Amino acid sequence: MSNQGKANLFGCSSVHKASSKKTGTVNALSVEQFLDLDEVKQHVLSHPDSVTRRDGGVFISRDLALRYLHLCGNKRLKKEFRKAVGSEA
Repeated sequence: MSNQGKANLFGCSSVHKASSKKTGTVNALSVEQFLDLDEVKQHVLSHPDSVTRRDGGVFISRDLALRYLHLCGNKRLKKEFRKAVGSEA
């Protein structure tokens, strides 16, 4: 009789907790992983001034930044970046 107060003892209700994101966690690429991609290497070869390394930091061009945001799957940040830069690429 002590089990009657426990709701899920014999019931079939789910205790599964879905994450708040639709696709789960998005894996962000590190700088080195992004620069090691074949597509990015080809872009850097054709546009040598698109990547600049200064003081331990890596600065990339607008086109590469949009590609990075696209690969990371962050649509909201990509949209805000486009608004800030003023491009419709």
